[in-house]
Amino acid sequence: MSASRGWLHLFVGGLATMLISAASSIVIARLLGPDGYGVYSLVLSLPAVFGPLLSLGIGHAVTYYASSLVASGRGSVAVLYVRNALLLEATLGLAASLAVVVFADAVARYVLARPDVSSLVSVASVLITTSLVIGVCDGFFLAMLRTDYGALIKVSQAASKLALAVPLVLWIGVFGAVLEHVASYVVAAALALALLIKLFRALGGDYAGGVGFVESLRSMALYSYPLYVPMLVSFVVDRALFTYTAHFVSDYDLGNY
Repeated sequence: MSASRGWLHLFVGGLATMLISAASSIVIARLLGPDGYGVYSLVLSLPAVFGPLLSLGIGHAVTYYASSLVASGRGSVAVLYVRNALLLEATLGLAASLAVVVFADAVARYVLARPDVSSLVSVASVLITTSLVIGVCDGFFLAMLRTDYGALIKVSQAASKLALAVPLVLWIGVFGAVLEHVASYVVAAALALALLIKLFRALGGDYAGGVGFVESLRSMALYSYPLYVPMLVSFVVDRALFTYTAHFVSDYDLGNY
């Protein structure tokens, strides 16, 4: 795929995602009202903190190592690196999601200052895992110059969310809004994994070149660290501050934030 086509896919996919996401946000906000939308935004802020925090910047390392290894004719080693990264991120995500479910009552009460949203917290915890899986897949797609795959995933997530928004929100309110958001990311993650497997098969081969699990993860972590720390400061802290405001403002104020 040429660089010009790659940029075109990124532009078209990004524009389509932005427009569809804006439409779904407007629909959800109108249906929920300020109070409901405030709760919805607050609950989703939790995985928005944990996802990037647990990503460790591995997606950037996957792009670097996979592209360099494939370019040097070591496609099977690139597959190994990506598999190990995916295994690490999926494990971290599942562990974090499970921990949030187990301690949902405490999280709702002490972190979000909303004791009555523990069920929403449990449902939203799935987003931690799906975001980490999608992050690794996106990194590999970029390495393989398959920006069309990345764009397809983003559009499918946004389109799924829009399609589910009205029926679920009208049916079960805020719970439906959180559920449709989670469902859209499950769809996107499933599609990302299917496309990932397709690329793995295209590379072929089982020879791993003697690279161990720990060695591959260590090299990726060392590469991603300088990119990971600034991201934590700029994004995670911002979302954490939004969550912290829940202790001092009403749902209505959060919905109009």
